[in-house]
Amino acid sequence: MALYLLVMLFVLGTIVGSLLNVCIYRIPLEKSILWPGSRCGHCLQQVRWYDNIPLVSYWLLSGRCRTCGSRFSIRYFLIELFTGLCFAGLFYLEIVQNVYGLDVLAKQLPRMQALRLPSWEAWVVFGYHAVFVSFLIVATFCDLDYREIPLSLTVTGTVFGLVGATLLPWPWPKPPGVAVPPNLQLPIGLYPWPVWWPLPAWLPAGSWQLGLLTGLAGLLVGTLMLRAVRFLFSTGLGVEALGLGDADLMMMAGSFLGWQPLIVAFFLSVLPGLLFAGVHLVRRWAKTRSKSTVKAKISLVNHQPALEVEGQPLPLDELGATCSRLVQENKRQLLLEATEFQDSAIKVVDQIKDAASQAGLKVRDVAHEVPPQLPGRILRFLVSFFRPQAKPAINVEVFHKNGLVAVKIGEKETSLEESGAMLQELKGRRLTVSLDVQNLEKWMDRVIGNLRLAARQAGIEEIIRTDNAIPFGPSLAVGLILSLLAWPWIVSQTHLAFIMFNTVLILAFTGICAVFMLAASYGIRVIRLMRG
Repeated sequence: MALYLLVMLFVLGTIVGSLLNVCIYRIPLEKSILWPGSRCGHCLQQVRWYDNIPLVSYWLLSGRCRTCGSRFSIRYFLIELFTGLCFAGLFYLEIVQNVYGLDVLAKQLPRMQALRLPSWEAWVVFGYHAVFVSFLIVATFCDLDYREIPLSLTVTGTVFGLVGATLLPWPWPKPPGVAVPPNLQLPIGLYPWPVWWPLPAWLPAGSWQLGLLTGLAGLLVGTLMLRAVRFLFSTGLGVEALGLGDADLMMMAGSFLGWQPLIVAFFLSVLPGLLFAGVHLVRRWAKTRSKSTVKAKISLVNHQPALEVEGQPLPLDELGATCSRLVQENKRQLLLEATEFQDSAIKVVDQIKDAASQAGLKVRDVAHEVPPQLPGRILRFLVSFFRPQAKPAINVEVFHKNGLVAVKIGEKETSLEESGAMLQELKGRRLTVSLDVQNLEKWMDRVIGNLRLAARQAGIEEIIRTDNAIPFGPSLAVGLILSLLAWPWIVSQTHLAFIMFNTVLILAFTGICAVFMLAASYGIRVIRLMRG
């Protein structure tokens, strides 16, 4: 029975993996995952149901479209295979091997040996974590492809996690009245630990209030921890470090696991992060020198995006046709150099900041301070009560309109070149300039996204970014899975409970880590300056 279930769950995982492929491809582009059905990216013909069977159809068709013969990326097959292996491996470790040491799961192997299905508690434990792993897979590949993790994905996952936390509070599936030894060896449930110990009288074990508070504490600690790390490293390095998507990923994970495993997962992700960074850099170096790579560069010239392919200027709308021709020559990888194009937004910000500084105006960059998302808005609202009354502000918005980079100062629109003169007119008014370049950055993201989509539809199998950013999301996902599965062993080998439930030790550890991160980032910055 156990072997039969492992095979069936592998098949289920490949089917889910097929859905995850759709999510990875469509969610970053803000497209529906339900409509339209799967289509060939080249001829746009709908894929028939018998050509969409996970794993099998890919091999029967030799990885090609039945209608036009265009090649499909091998990654679709690999993600289906990987998801199937994850589902089977998760069931084997959690239910068959009972890595959590839960009494109810210890009874499942004898049941399966007697040709009986596992109990409903076992299916809930497996299903809940399988959903979590599925969210992590989508987030990982979105981060690899786009260097961002869509907020719609992490918010949806957070809602799932909070519902689970409320319905299945600690110590489920153990009874609420389970005894706790004096050495703080807390019993492990679906949620490894409660939000705090000892529990107050108004927060009894097994109550929905405890479950909801455990999930809420997890999401708050997850997002605030990564935002604090981002702030410290950005301050020390002098450039933006980490992405907000990583904080959103940990927010989602906190709602599934609670806050204690997140701390362990963050430190566990450091080593996979270093290994991944090394492999990522070596692989990118090799790909950029491959003869099968199409080299393209996009930049902003006279306020317009200018594209070069293999050193020759090319209109943006002809990239798809050019890639289709090059694919026939077995060039199936695209090296897209977009750093200069994206840095144009930074140059615009610097230009406006210089003009405002000459006019004696203070500038507040609203696009790159506390993020304009739900956690950031809540934090800003709470902090606003303790801030002194702010100076009057004038809004300055930068966007792309009618082929030009335009600036809106207050209610007046002008060109970028004339914005400095308008800011000079405000000299001496003691105003704060609230600068917003988000619309310009979104326009740039759309331009790059359209180029990527055209290349994919033309048969390009892999698009390589040449920026210096290394996605941290995959490393966090590895750390989270290790923390989830190895939690009983980690707890048994350390005095983790003594640290996690001691306020003084938590504050001391947080302060030491903050000082170390700030010092390390400043050290890296000094080394870069000395080498440069």
